[in-house]
Amino acid sequence: SSACYITDSWPSVLYLAYKYCDSPEAGLISNTNLGGDNVHRGAVLATLLGLASGGSLADHFSQLVDNVAIELEITQLVEAVSSNAQEEMAGAAKSLALLSGATVGGFCYRC
Repeated sequence: SSACYITDSWPSVLYLAYKYCDSPEAGLISNTNLGGDNVHRGAVLATLLGLASGGSLADHFSQLVDNVAIELEITQLVEAVSSNAQEEMAGAAKSLALLSGATVGGFCYRC
C-alpha cells in the first residue's frame, strides 16, 4: 500500500518478513524499493526481522554519516531522562515523607 498505516500494510509486512527472514538487510531494502510511505511498514518489518534473526544493527549504525553526532544525542537524551527520573523520585520521596512524617536526608518533615 502507498499509505503508512500498519492495518493496511500488515499483509505486506508479513510477506516481507517471511520472504527475507534469512536476509534482513535485503528485506529492508526491498521494503524501501516498494516505495510509498514505507516508514511505518519498515519499522515494524525491521523489528520482526531483528527478532527473527537475533542480529545486531551495530555495523549498520557505524556506517551512518552522522553516527558520532547521533550517538552523542542519544547519550544526552538518556542522561536527561535519567536525571529527570531521579529528580522526580526524590520529589516523590519528599512528598511521601511529608505525608507520613518520615525522615528523609536527616530531616523530619512533620516533626
